[in-house]
Amino acid sequence: MRSILCISLLSLPGCLTGKDNSNDTDTQAPEPECAADDDCYSWEVCEESECAIGDRNNAPEDAISLLWEQPVGGYLQTDEDVDYYSFTAQGGEFVRIRTAAVDEEEEDMNTILTLYTPIGQVHHREDEYGAGSVMTYDSILDAYLPYEGEWLITVEDVEGYGSTRSAYEIDLAEYGLHTRETDSMDTPSETVDVYQSGSFWAVGINLEEPGDVDYVQLDLPWDACPLYIYGSEYTDGTDAIPTVELFDTDGNQLLRKEDLGAGGEAIYPAVSGGKVFVAAQDALGNGGDNHWFFFYVQIYEESGWEVETEVNDTQSEAMELTTEWGSNDWGDVGSAGGWGIMDFQDDEDWYYVEVRQDHYLSLFGSADGMGSFMDGQVEIYNANGDLVDSAQDGIDDDDFPDIKNIGPLDAGNYSIRVSAESEGEGPGHYYRFTTYVTNYEVAE
Repeated sequence: MRSILCISLLSLPGCLTGKDNSNDTDTQAPEPECAADDDCYSWEVCEESECAIGDRNNAPEDAISLLWEQPVGGYLQTDEDVDYYSFTAQGGEFVRIRTAAVDEEEEDMNTILTLYTPIGQVHHREDEYGAGSVMTYDSILDAYLPYEGEWLITVEDVEGYGSTRSAYEIDLAEYGLHTRETDSMDTPSETVDVYQSGSFWAVGINLEEPGDVDYVQLDLPWDACPLYIYGSEYTDGTDAIPTVELFDTDGNQLLRKEDLGAGGEAIYPAVSGGKVFVAAQDALGNGGDNHWFFFYVQIYEESGWEVETEVNDTQSEAMELTTEWGSNDWGDVGSAGGWGIMDFQDDEDWYYVEVRQDHYLSLFGSADGMGSFMDGQVEIYNANGDLVDSAQDGIDDDDFPDIKNIGPLDAGNYSIRVSAESEGEGPGHYYRFTTYVTNYEVAE
């Protein structure tokens, strides 16, 4: 039976292979996967008829030309990918260049923008934004273009990360909020309506000649308005040392902050009068084509620090600071904050905070680091009126003195005396500080 069945099966044509083997000598070439980049996914290019992950703008000579106010899409789809773009400028423009992530779920991409002059020098660089990160864009670069010609932009990831999901859009536009000549405090070249808390307003500055000072008026929505002025931390592409001064409506100078951005921000805890004037300049009084910068304004409804109330000129008149208690990985912590002004010559301000048994008291403050003209000194006293510790600005210390880890202390109210090291009074001699009461020693 087996032999008969076998003969029957073998008698069927092609039964062993399931194929028609009549054309074994003929083979067909596979169809090409692509003929052009458009045949592939958006993160791929066509190479030798096959789609491969990559793009075609990885060198200056392959830069994609940007048109003003027309977004272009791109990918950082491979590690260490750098995308190049170019645009033509007449010179004298203030510009804003932005990147925005397309895929909101791609959290690992973090773009950084670099702008090159027509001769290939780095003009400006921005990781996030001159004033910090923002929700709507990954990177925002603001710059003044002193020169005519073909400018170059690169987009890359800060960590060199790449992924087929790292899609972004880049756009280029002129930025209209900037100063122009001639101007003065009486006739500022820009008036900015700073109408809400938390948002940023950017103003472009170009100091055309030595000694130039550009004035900007800021209209504020409420009295006792905390005001922050930021600058970009990257300043290698400008010859200016960005500097701002702040004046109230009576002409009183409230602050002066040099090296804005790289050297920190300018802060005034409570502006009254409905408006202030920013005088933007170079720290050394220089000017010229490449003396430019941007400053960024932000306000809040409250400063977060309790404002001193006079009279608080003695320990018996000390103002209580409200301590908010909580905990962290190291233990209990209570914090309180105060700010004040040296209102008159030889003014001294007193505060007190509650300290729990066997806890430590620390104080961290700021004055000239914010733009204040005050060099401060601090003393701490116990409930018996005995001096516990003190500190003052050192010669090389460009800020308010700190005091750390006094204790462990007995429970009670501890007084804080703030005064100025040297003569000085008025609204420009201000400070702020935060106290911490902890059952552990705080680190540096």
